[in-house]
Formats: sequence, C-alpha cells, structure tokens
Amino acid sequence: MVEINLLNLLIAFLAGVLTFFAGCVAPIVPVYLGYLSGVSIDSLRRLEVARFKAFFNGLFFVAGFVGVFMLLGLTVNSLARMLGPYRSYIDKVGGVMVIILGLYFLNVLKVPFLSKERGFHLGRVKGGKPISGFLMGLIFGFAWTPCIGPVLATILVLSSLGQNILSAVILMAVFGIGLATPFLLIALLFDKLTPQLSRLNKYLPQIQKITGVLIILIGVLLITGYYTFLSRYFLGILGSSAFVLEFR
Repeated sequence: MVEINLLNLLIAFLAGVLTFFAGCVAPIVPVYLGYLSGVSIDSLRRLEVARFKAFFNGLFFVAGFVGVFMLLGLTVNSLARMLGPYRSYIDKVGGVMVIILGLYFLNVLKVPFLSKERGFHLGRVKGGKPISGFLMGLIFGFAWTPCIGPVLATILVLSSLGQNILSAVILMAVFGIGLATPFLLIALLFDKLTPQLSRLNKYLPQIQKITGVLIILIGVLLITGYYTFLSRYFLGILGSSAFVLEFR
C-alpha cells in the first residue's frame, strides 16, 4: 500500500499553477504554442486546427517535463531514504532551504545558482511535431530556469519527506500537471485567453510575492514540525482510506 499525503498534493498542484503565473512562463506562452503548432501566432488566433495541433503537441511537451520532474522526485526521495537516521535534521535543513528559496522569490536574497539562466533555443529542433514538443519538454524540465527553479526545488524538498518513492513520484507529477493545466487551456482557447493573459501581466509581480510568502510559510512549518502535524490533521479529516493506494 502507498500512502498519499493530500496536503502535499494540494500544495504541489497549486504550486504548479502559481509557478505558471508567478514566473516568466506565462508571458512567453504564445511563443511556445507557436513553436508547438508550427504556425504563426496570428494563425493560432484564427485557425482552430492550429490550436488543436498546439494542444496535441503540447501534451507531448507536458509529458517531457513531467517525466523529468518525476525522475527528480524519485532521485531526491531515494537519497533522503538513504539518510533515514538523520530524518529530523533533513526536515530542518529542508525548511531552511525552502525559506531561502522564498526570500529569493521575494528578491530579498540573491542566489547565483538560481539566477543563472539555463534557457534553451527553440531553433535547434524543428517545431510543429510531437517529437519536437517532447524534446522541448525534456529540455524545459532540466533547464531549471529562474522561472520555475525556486518553486520546483520547494516541491522537491516536500517529495523528499515522503515515506516511499512512489509517493514522491506522484507528488512531482501533480506539480507538473498544475504547471501544465493553464498552458493546455490557453492552447485550446488561445484566441479567447491571450487577451486576458496580457491583462494579467501587470499583476505578475504581486503573484510572485504571494508565492514567495507561501514558500517561506512552508519552510517555517517544516522547521517547527507543524507541517507534519497539518499533514496528519488533513489525513484525519477525510480518513486514511482516501489517501491509500493498494497495488496487488
């Protein structure tokens, strides 16, 4: 049986959605979708078939970076399990790291490793095909640009707390799905949602600050031990049967 922590899943999904809007992902979505569809942005607005192609190839793009996130979760959780006797220290060190990431997101601290751009050039792979979307997703997942790095690292810390590897992998998949949801919705409703996305741009700094505060709060809860308490509280509300997957 594999126990899944509901609080972690909720945080991971919301973190994925917030990462989309809080980072620099949202403003360049039209460029991504134009590449995935293989047509101009103007054609995406006019042609339904182009939007469907962007959505279809976008699924492969999502599969690429979600796969990378799951691999990272598996790796981090495996390392944490190897250090099992030092679990209490791992929680506190992880909490400190999360607080530093939150302060970075608030532009209070400068972290050279996270500030270093690890972008990628779309011109290296011809767009408009599922395989190019998948390759772009792999590169996006490994790039760890300043856009997604702090939140991704925070969710990785939470994945290290899981009692088993599968729970960590699922947690990272949920984070990836949260990041992918607005992306795929925009692909399908490009002509309707891009004007709203443009209006949202002026609120991105505020969204980033809110995300930074939430990250710091998670770090404080980890250090004080209250995060485990809240996890058990959520588990008790809905019953443990709601969080257990049984594999035969």
